[in-house]
Amino acid sequence: MILCLLFLASVAHAAPAGNASVRAGNETTARPSEDYEAFIASEAERLRSAGSGPDDLARSLGIVDLLGARAGAVLHFTVSTQAARGGLVRTRLFFRGPTGAFNALQLAPDASASPRPAALVVHGLGADAPAAAERLGEKLAAGGFVVLIPEPINGVEKGRAFNDAFNLLLAGRTLTGLRVYEQVLLLDYLQSLPSVDSGRVAVAGQGSAGLTARWVARVDPRPRAVVVDSRQRAEPYFEAASELLVPGLMRFTDDPPAGSSAAPVLTVDAGFPDVALVASWLGRAFKGRAASETRGDGSRRIARFFAAYKGAAPSDPDALVHYGLAAGWRARGRFAEALTELEKALKAAPDRLAVRAMLARTYEDLGDLKRAREQYSEIFRLDPDRLESHLQLASAYERQGEPGRALERYESAAALAPESEEARLRLAGFYESLGRWPDARREYERASDLAPDPIPARLGLSYALLKEGDQARADQELRAASAADPGLAANLRRAAARARTLEERVEALSAPERKR
Repeated sequence: MILCLLFLASVAHAAPAGNASVRAGNETTARPSEDYEAFIASEAERLRSAGSGPDDLARSLGIVDLLGARAGAVLHFTVSTQAARGGLVRTRLFFRGPTGAFNALQLAPDASASPRPAALVVHGLGADAPAAAERLGEKLAAGGFVVLIPEPINGVEKGRAFNDAFNLLLAGRTLTGLRVYEQVLLLDYLQSLPSVDSGRVAVAGQGSAGLTARWVARVDPRPRAVVVDSRQRAEPYFEAASELLVPGLMRFTDDPPAGSSAAPVLTVDAGFPDVALVASWLGRAFKGRAASETRGDGSRRIARFFAAYKGAAPSDPDALVHYGLAAGWRARGRFAEALTELEKALKAAPDRLAVRAMLARTYEDLGDLKRAREQYSEIFRLDPDRLESHLQLASAYERQGEPGRALERYESAAALAPESEEARLRLAGFYESLGRWPDARREYERASDLAPDPIPARLGLSYALLKEGDQARADQELRAASAADPGLAANLRRAAARARTLEERVEALSAPERKR
């Protein structure tokens, strides 16, 4: 592996630097399919014969040749800044990888002892994701780890708006696969550091990056442990994210079975709240004494969600390919093409709820609320014991101006899942829209007790209390929310400014209509 290891000898714990990029032969392009229908048929045939091993995952990701040619790959990186603070050496790096350029933060203890364990920590798309990843990294580094925190996801996903993911799929590559490959190269970088013990390396992923962390450890035997958080929990994520643009990829999301040679997986609550637990578990995993675990209420929810999602998504190869392509068309705003693929998927798998849910959302995008509601009603008929069935139908009734039927479904959702934060918040918000402040307050109070992150519930509760005239209690809730999030006031100001700007534009646009 050529990493251009030009160390800065004058600086302790210096990062390598280099001046090359991934070879042109390993770039993101491949010969595109000349025949769309032929591509669909070939993908379906691949799924019929696919297994669930590392090679099958690499084929699904479109990176078999890249992994095989890693010995000739070159990663470009330079050191931007380096400083010692609080017992840690913080190095800012700039990389150029197969999905583009990105920055990274390297953290290491300000001491000479080595070799040390290492962790590659990759964060997701949420506004608070970089801060959560850095908190985890700082605490691991304070405990003796060398930590690398890249930031490739934000730039890639926001800049390309999923267009590349879809184009790459048709060309035999996947954006997700390139991201996995990029992280494999970053493991090469970590293991090139003299201070790192190559036998004690872990990968950690927050939110959407939790999936790629799992897949990195599936295609690369070097990580001895995987840590993921429970941030990815909403069904639309799988519809919109590039992961779904790889038909059949969801079968690789299970934890490895006990006794497997694969790296064990620790799933914790969103934001890695208990770093001591993570560090302790990693120590056991490096010694071969840890099994896969799920810790925390949020983690148990995500485990249930994965199980429910895989039960709802199509398994028929033809349906799965059409379903994945529909997600690609939707990501590009091509809803008519998405509708065509979804109708084919539904014909092949009429009982799969995820197909009907995406079909309903596509009808909504096309402005056909009647057909959207018909799909949500059918989902409810097929699975009335599923929380999402109630919430989806309630939202459909709400959008069509049927508050009575919407309220019935929101209340039934809360009764079905009384410990669900989402069900309580949705019901509270609907009571708020009806001006039923005592009912809204009651549901916000219940949601606040259930939520691992109670700030949204506290804000809703404080607003309901103000509407009821109880300023003292409202102020108490606001103080608690501000203590939990010191940046809350600034975030609210930005949200208010955005709302005012949009309100002014809507008023300006509607003024000519009123004059007529």
